[in-house]
Amino acid sequence: MTSTVIRVTCGIMSAMMFYHLHGTAGFPGRNAKIEEEPVLPETEIAEIEPVTLDGFMHEDFLGEATAIFPWTDGVEWLPMPENYMPLFINGSITDCTSVYMQDGVPMLPVEYVCEALGEAPVSEDEYLPADVLAELLGAEYYYYNDAERQEKSLKISPRPHMMYNADHVMIGKYPDTAAAKTSEQTIEFLYEQLIVSYKALYETEFVPLYEKPEEPYGQDWDRWLISTLSVDDILCETDRFYVVPIIWELYIDKYTSEVFLMYNGLANTITRFDFTDKNALVPAG
Repeated sequence: MTSTVIRVTCGIMSAMMFYHLHGTAGFPGRNAKIEEEPVLPETEIAEIEPVTLDGFMHEDFLGEATAIFPWTDGVEWLPMPENYMPLFINGSITDCTSVYMQDGVPMLPVEYVCEALGEAPVSEDEYLPADVLAELLGAEYYYYNDAERQEKSLKISPRPHMMYNADHVMIGKYPDTAAAKTSEQTIEFLYEQLIVSYKALYETEFVPLYEKPEEPYGQDWDRWLISTLSVDDILCETDRFYVVPIIWELYIDKYTSEVFLMYNGLANTITRFDFTDKNALVPAG
């Protein structure tokens, strides 16, 4: 092998070794510019106002509808007009008493709803059908008619609702950046909180039980209910809540994790649910 060939071979081997150790750096004209991945700004998660529900009561006894609204500094009784229909906006009960039915469709006051949702009025009409107004606003809308539940002799209804035994309207619109819990996350949260209630009631540690007890009440029944809790136990979903029947109906806020209980007695009442209360899992009566 001539000296020239040796030099060329050594040069190639040196270049290959340099490339192996340093990449293309140091090779004139071949040092490709490496593009850094852009740093995306963190997405701001919209803060959602807590709902106004705690203490709401709706009563339609002997055809005379009355309601307690909790949004004032003190509790206020308001006499309801004939055929009063509660209106829930973004999960909160409102003081609106002017919803009325026309051809089987709830009619909503445009200015009132738009203002409550922080939107400019979308129509010059004073009232619009609830479904039309919701479409114009890009909002979710539900109308709950209790007649179907009564006709089928159901104790509770799987249709989206805030209370049964009372017709009502729900309409809601939330920012795209609002972080709503999934059904799985909600059930996991509820499972953990119910264990807190169990420990407070029975003053003992929670031990899972997966075999259904014969008696549909008592400590073993509560253990079984909690242990087997799953997304299949979600009765229905509204724009703001997952509804899960545990003793009564629990309403778990998708955005704030607040929990409310709907009690169906002579009146429908919605109150804040305290998992730490020793009697949280004790049925009424």
